Amino acid sequence: MKKLLLAATLLMIVGVVGAPAQSIPAQLLWNYSTGGPVTVVSPFPDVNGDGRPDLLAGSADSVVYCLSGGGSADMREIWACRTLGAITDVEAMGDVNGDGYPDAVAGSKDNIVYCISGKPTDEGLELWQRADSATIHSVAALGDVNGDGIGDVVAGTAMNNMICISGSAAQQGKILWQFSSDADFWNVLALPDVNGDGKMDCVGSCDNFIYCFSGAGAAQGQQGGVNAKAIWSAPYDAGARVYSIAAIPDVNNDGKADVLLGSEMDQIECLSGANGNRLWSFNTGATAQCVAAIADLNGDGKWDVLAGSADDHAYALSGANGQQLWKTAFSSTVTCATSINDINEDGWPDAVFGEDNIEVACISGGGAAKGQKLWSYMIGDAVLSVAAIGDVSANGITDVASASIDSYVRMLEGNSKVLDVELVSFTAAVQVDGIRLFWRTASETNNLGFTVLRSRDGSVWEQIAFVTGNGTSARLHEYTFLDAEMEWGQLYYRLQQLDRDGQSHLLPMVKVVRQLPSHLTLHGNFPNPFNAGTTISYDLPVSGWVDATIYNLQGQIIRRLVSGLQSAGFHTIHWNGRQDSGEEAASGVYLCRISAGDERAHMRISYVK
Repeated sequence: MKKLLLAATLLMIVGVVGAPAQSIPAQLLWNYSTGGPVTVVSPFPDVNGDGRPDLLAGSADSVVYCLSGGGSADMREIWACRTLGAITDVEAMGDVNGDGYPDAVAGSKDNIVYCISGKPTDEGLELWQRADSATIHSVAALGDVNGDGIGDVVAGTAMNNMICISGSAAQQGKILWQFSSDADFWNVLALPDVNGDGKMDCVGSCDNFIYCFSGAGAAQGQQGGVNAKAIWSAPYDAGARVYSIAAIPDVNNDGKADVLLGSEMDQIECLSGANGNRLWSFNTGATAQCVAAIADLNGDGKWDVLAGSADDHAYALSGANGQQLWKTAFSSTVTCATSINDINEDGWPDAVFGEDNIEVACISGGGAAKGQKLWSYMIGDAVLSVAAIGDVSANGITDVASASIDSYVRMLEGNSKVLDVELVSFTAAVQVDGIRLFWRTASETNNLGFTVLRSRDGSVWEQIAFVTGNGTSARLHEYTFLDAEMEWGQLYYRLQQLDRDGQSHLLPMVKVVRQLPSHLTLHGNFPNPFNAGTTISYDLPVSGWVDATIYNLQGQIIRRLVSGLQSAGFHTIHWNGRQDSGEEAASGVYLCRISAGDERAHMRISYVK
């Protein structure tokens, strides 16, 4: 889906990089806009075969997105699955339908847990769903707990339920066990085996209790395994919401994983995974919004703790005893945290935090620079989730995805090296004599200049010019270049900044598109006839609601490909020859009909098995 609203007849897409001048800039690799606040981002294995990790995102527009971590901007969306309510949580799980691809599980405010095929050609196909009576707050992949060789799922709901669901596509959301309390289950997580049965276990938090359950459920013969089997429960301060829970490897030397929590009572706590006893607590002075485990920061051989608080600070605590290792100030409540591998090459893992104002920041976890911001990026609105995705820019350093209330998923370069050139803006505009590029820098250090790169697909780049820089300067500089290329429909541009010592840095790209069409234009499909799949392309003159449907020659609907808002401009959609039911269509001739506003267009497509 194209997400940008294009208002001009002659497009000029402006790329604004970074934020107001800051001492530690971060590089935006790409962003992607959904139809509403993005609530969660999560790592996902490479499913589109480009050798880069991918990611999942859940949005208040009721869609789960699978996005390509690298590659062309036009191919960013691998698939999307539309639900009936805002997405609250999403994460990867194993292959549940035997097609060789990992799948995904998501919770929604429509009261349903969804299992979604990760295979790109399935285009976000639902494998199963399980309904409860209220919002699904949280989901977690649990591993195989019922012995069928397929990973299962645990979910927490607003109907006070904690539910374990069979992951198997064949069982269509069968409940393995469930437990009901007297308050919402806000958070659930999988926990490595703590009761010695060889199965993953799980933890859930409601308003005044933390529960630990056997993943395998009740013993055989107890109502067919329908009931939950509690390993322990720990009372918490009455009415105090636990905002976040996380697992941490064994910190009390009993051989069991332990549990972290952050609460409305201003507490970070560590509980024994074996029995729920409190191992230690730490007071932040305001609501503790998020917790996460991080590998050893202080050299004691134990995992340690990251936490964010409404006191506008990020914390690192000793996992062994809860003592503060460092704290770092932000401008607002710190809402989310994740660990990231050593990006500043000092031998210690690092951390990433997001706040409910505008900032995502990476902080040095240990060593001489502990607690110092390595880089930061100003989002423009509240940050709801951050995740270490893996190396999507192919420089050997893990990159970071963020979810924001402004509807954007952003991918940030993990590299902690301070860029020698602070780029303020980079724009491209269509003129009669070509495409005019214009960029500004706020400061430059040792800058030899800029290589101008051009691409027709956002993936394969060619060098078209070199523009000399201004060496070292602390004042604003402006640059321009005219590309006289005439034969094009859309083009991408980016700059590669070159230092005088030979080092270079790729800067974010911009895209330009030719004049919008005067009417709906259906260009056809390729290949035609087709077997494995075909791509249909069309132009929209204005943004609006679009329906794209495949019919047989008897006028029966075979497959709905698109039904939703699309921006003006060039679009492509893919049909894999399958019907809405998931079954393969019969060989033959089909009609593709596209409706946009008052306009209609159609063409014939030949499918040959």
